[in-house]
Amino acid sequence: MPTIQPFPHLTSTQNPPPPTKVLGAYQSIFYSRVASGEVKPLVLPHLLYGIIPVTIYLCIDHRDRPWLYKARWVVLAGVLWWQFKMLTETGSRSPANGFAAGLVAAWGMVWATTWLVWERPQWDGKRVRRRKRTRGRSIREVQNGNITKDESKETNVAVNGSINGVNGQELKKRSVANGSTTSTQYLSNGHTKSHNSSTQPDEARNDIWEYYWEPYPEKVLDRLSWIFDLLITFRLPGWNYAIPPLPPLSRNFKTHDGDLLFPPSSEPKSSKSTRNILVPFRSRDELARYRVPRFIIGYVLLDIIKTTMMHDPYFIFGPTTYALPPHLAALHPRILNIYRQVLGGAGIIVAIELIFSLPPIASLLVPPSIDLPLTFTPPYHPSTWGSPSALLTQGLAGLWGTWWHQTFRFGFSAPYDWAIREGFIKHKTIASRIFALVCAFGISGFLHASGSYTETAHTKPLDAPKFFLSQILGIIIQTQTAYLLKDQFSKLPSWLRKTGNLLFIFAWLHLTGSWLIDDFSRCKIWLFEPILFSFTRGLGFGVEEPAGWKGFYLGKRWEPIDLRWHTGKHWWESGLAI
Repeated sequence: MPTIQPFPHLTSTQNPPPPTKVLGAYQSIFYSRVASGEVKPLVLPHLLYGIIPVTIYLCIDHRDRPWLYKARWVVLAGVLWWQFKMLTETGSRSPANGFAAGLVAAWGMVWATTWLVWERPQWDGKRVRRRKRTRGRSIREVQNGNITKDESKETNVAVNGSINGVNGQELKKRSVANGSTTSTQYLSNGHTKSHNSSTQPDEARNDIWEYYWEPYPEKVLDRLSWIFDLLITFRLPGWNYAIPPLPPLSRNFKTHDGDLLFPPSSEPKSSKSTRNILVPFRSRDELARYRVPRFIIGYVLLDIIKTTMMHDPYFIFGPTTYALPPHLAALHPRILNIYRQVLGGAGIIVAIELIFSLPPIASLLVPPSIDLPLTFTPPYHPSTWGSPSALLTQGLAGLWGTWWHQTFRFGFSAPYDWAIREGFIKHKTIASRIFALVCAFGISGFLHASGSYTETAHTKPLDAPKFFLSQILGIIIQTQTAYLLKDQFSKLPSWLRKTGNLLFIFAWLHLTGSWLIDDFSRCKIWLFEPILFSFTRGLGFGVEEPAGWKGFYLGKRWEPIDLRWHTGKHWWESGLAI
């Protein structure tokens, strides 16, 4: 969403204006555009309307109605139109939320296409469910049919160990997250229990819970819960759609009959095969010990990064001619570029970790005595990142395919999976691997370009796709070089090969990273104020804030609480502007 340049940041060599003045100027531009009708603010619940038709359509059983299944194209066309309208008309006074406006609009297109075109959830979808056993009801009674029709269907599915024709090998490939390497069965509050206290092992309490695959439900209200769970859990833990990096849930999830819910074929064969999966959590204590310290450290790091960035006009405007502070002006241009890329990359990683830590930490605030659905229990909230060892052993491919957060992986890979299933591409060929990379990095580039487009500031939306698509070339260069020279490389020490992988990652990201980091700075992303209590500014390191308590406590400048009611031209356009 191009705009005028209120500051001469590409011609002036004077000292840059303070960040608050820059932010205020762009907010004034945004408000004037809203007043003229050129743009609409990002409003809740307006930004979620696009997903409502998908939810309603999927709640209507179309498995035996071919004409109704074909109607998905009409639903998809309507959703794509709405999301595109939001992409071209919506923005925000906040730089971070302005980026989110485009990201949400674009992801709505991707996610709707995933479930209406690339996948058939009513036929293929299953999620893990549990319920308390009825005390006194024997296994024989269950086997004799002393259960409801729906329960019988679920039992048969679980006992047979298949999911709508998905055999053990397919389950291994697509549902490794539903396998196990643990020895305990999880309760709703995430705790395990012992024989004589509140820590009694769950295998001693198998009479409490029974687990089963829940296919597409028969009851409409159950369908709503099923579809809602499907649409909001992007990494899909507990589903047969779970992405491969997700850790197993539990080996001791059992069916009504006492059989294992997950057959042994779905379990990893060795620790080597699981070394790069996300970190699982068996209990609330494990989740708290992992997440809370990292959140505190991340908060402090983000405070340091944010304050450091505000001393460099690059993080306010992007590439600029404004005068630099002495400690940056003395650096060689190449060193300065590396410094900015490292600081910008660190800011992205820390911010993502903090954002994705909020849901699991929020679940810890719920008392253990409350019986939460499985979706809100610790096993469903593994770590954000994979093992860093993937960078050493797999290079650039390991960075993006294993270590990176993988939140949108299912949507990225859905077109590729569909093409493989339909026979358009043969699995494990060079063409299929390149197509998989194009799908993943192409869709990612589209999401980030959309976020750049909806900003009030003048940006370059095509720079993000350039960065992500260039990763394909980097992966091909590294993997093909390793393949062609495998005999020579195999003679090198392991530490030298790992060092080479790491150096290639840094070299390639340095070569291509400016496309992404430059545009993030043009978007004014770093002007967003997520810090309520700033230690660095309280100590006097801020650009504008005085030292002491006033610098420590930012008060009204903390943006996440600055919500305003917006009254639109139509009732559906009204809501909380963010």
